[in-house]
Amino acid sequence: MLSQRIRKIAGIGIPSVVIALVYLGVLRHFVDIAVNEPSRYYHLAIAFMTSKLGLIRSLPQVEDLGWSAQFVEKNFLFTILSALVYKMGGETLTLSLVPILGILFLLLLFLMLRRFLPTIPALLFAVSPVLTPDFAVQLSLFNPNLYALITFFILVSGMLAERIWLCVIGAFLFSLGFNASHLPVALIVSGLLFGWGTEKTWLRVLLFATLGMAIGILVNPYFPLSLSHNASSFRIFPTLAGDRLADMAPLG
Repeated sequence: MLSQRIRKIAGIGIPSVVIALVYLGVLRHFVDIAVNEPSRYYHLAIAFMTSKLGLIRSLPQVEDLGWSAQFVEKNFLFTILSALVYKMGGETLTLSLVPILGILFLLLLFLMLRRFLPTIPALLFAVSPVLTPDFAVQLSLFNPNLYALITFFILVSGMLAERIWLCVIGAFLFSLGFNASHLPVALIVSGLLFGWGTEKTWLRVLLFATLGMAIGILVNPYFPLSLSHNASSFRIFPTLAGDRLADMAPLG
């Protein structure tokens, strides 16, 4: 019994150490990029202001965007988390969220992969994103994207394992903390269309995932403006995607 417990702990502990070492080793090569990324300072400023003033309803400093009259925090729960950490340890401790969330994301990816693969292949696949420069850069930035990846993976893990409580938590945290509620909607609709038929357990999984998402949207103190902001962001996505593809196209 004791040896089995030790093997279970080692099965998580050793890969966790490997993931942390690989991630931290790669992260130091992208410090300059992370420091010069503009959104870093926006999110730090919002975290600082929220830690001092509480919920922000207007930003007179950004009058050109209309935020002096009305401000909607797109990533409410991420900002609250950042503000709490800022209050405890200032900017330095707040920036430590980057490696913490980065390691947590890769660990969640490993645990998901281990449902389908042996430990070593799952570990190799889990660290592979860090070895891709474009993705490694994203894992080094202080912004809500890492938070979104983690909470979305919690939702996906819950659906794969048919764990209702994980579905509720993942959908709730994602919807309350990141401005892209259409992503869990797309996941749930895909599960309904291409999932395991009308099996009762699977339908309950989708129902509770929807419930978690709805609660996250409704308890947001910026609701309903947060929802309309989400919709407007979704509408401009094709334009942004088209611009990005145009930038990637070869010159000729």
